[in-house]
Amino acid sequence: MDRHFAVYAPLGYARDALQLLTPDVLVCLLEHGRNWDVEVVDDLLLVASTRFRRGRDATEVPALLRFATLMGAEVRTQVVPYTDPRAVFPRTQVAAAGRRLRRRSVWCDIAILLGLVVGVPAAIIGGVLLVAR
Repeated sequence: MDRHFAVYAPLGYARDALQLLTPDVLVCLLEHGRNWDVEVVDDLLLVASTRFRRGRDATEVPALLRFATLMGAEVRTQVVPYTDPRAVFPRTQVAAAGRRLRRRSVWCDIAILLGLVVGVPAAIIGGVLLVAR
């Protein structure tokens, strides 16, 4: 999968992701979905295009709709038998831990930003001082 796809799943749900991304689904992605990003959010399969410009390519929208239909049919065959044993109602639910990827906290983003704002100038000034000696 590494050469063609980037798959992200919540911690502990990698096997579940592979259960849904069977060879049939991957072939559909490779043959028909190279131009689009595909994401599963809650119970939605989202297909997005960064190439689409209004009125620019008359074949883009029909191709996108055809791919979404094909992809939906392929994924549906994998989702129907899926169960999450960690959920309260395994046949009809996914446990809270598997519903969404965790996002970095705001504090992590602030720490990275502060590191860049303080660290880069400090490294430059330190380099200049070393050269001056």
